[in-house]
Amino acid sequence: MTLQETIVADMRVALSKKEKKKLEVLRFVVGEFTHIPVSEMSPDRTLSDDKVIRIIKKCIDNELSVMPEADSVFIDTLKAYLPEQADYMEVYNWVKDCVDFSQLKSPAQAIGITKKHFGEAADSAMVREIVESLS
Repeated sequence: MTLQETIVADMRVALSKKEKKKLEVLRFVVGEFTHIPVSEMSPDRTLSDDKVIRIIKKCIDNELSVMPEADSVFIDTLKAYLPEQADYMEVYNWVKDCVDFSQLKSPAQAIGITKKHFGEAADSAMVREIVESLS
């Protein structure tokens, strides 16, 4: 089951259990899925898990930028769908062991390789910092 399908299924459960706040948050996120161009969806009109994670992160960031003391239910509900983030040492060790900088034209390529490996589980700023420290 994709992350998008999980969120929709959880929305239906929240509706049946009359969990109003959770239902409101999940409806909001599902509504955000409709703003994605069809060209970015798979043939069966679903989004990749990475795309859904980016949407969730964007929703959290927007909420925090609008209201610094954001609704914790909103944030907590959305964070439950995010993957566990890779820690600094995990990313550092992977880059150190798996990226051969002598084979790359620029450090930016190492950032791309690392982001491809970790996906949304690694913060882009952290990856850039690690690559710059090792190159």
